[in-house]
Amino acid sequence: MLHVGGAPLQTLKAWTNNGRAATRDWMGGGENVRTKDAAVMHQPPETFISMLLLDGVFERHPGLRGAAVELGAAAVLFNCSQPEVIESALQVAAAVRDEQHAELALGAYANAFPPQPEEATANDGLDELRSDLDPPAYLQWAQRWSQAGATLIGGCCGIGPEHIAVLAQAFGTE
Repeated sequence: MLHVGGAPLQTLKAWTNNGRAATRDWMGGGENVRTKDAAVMHQPPETFISMLLLDGVFERHPGLRGAAVELGAAAVLFNCSQPEVIESALQVAAAVRDEQHAELALGAYANAFPPQPEEATANDGLDELRSDLDPPAYLQWAQRWSQAGATLIGGCCGIGPEHIAVLAQAFGTE
């Protein structure tokens, strides 16, 4: 579990210097989560959990659970990851969501980059796109994600309009 709150503020001090009085915090003191904090306080835990996902930590430790749920969140999305890791991430998220009786939609937006070796440095090999992720192949992944609980399905880097058109035709335009 990651605790996310104010104090110190998540935003740069200069961003709050707008000539107006400080806004009242949402928690009545203590945490001092203010409007401008709430706009960005979800980013550090999302980044942390994304790195766990991208580095295969959840696959190596299947009992490990993680989520970043902000105030009023309506969905948890797995974005810009390879299609092969998204299904297990959705299964973990669905289990935690169901266990907590949370009303959260789940979503998946995979990229089309080839698998990276563990020794790769940042952005190595990300100029090539996979040849095995044409629209019909991407649809097969999307159908697996749907069966794992995803109701929001799209695409990220390398997934184009032709992929989305196939998804829309298969799932409807809702």
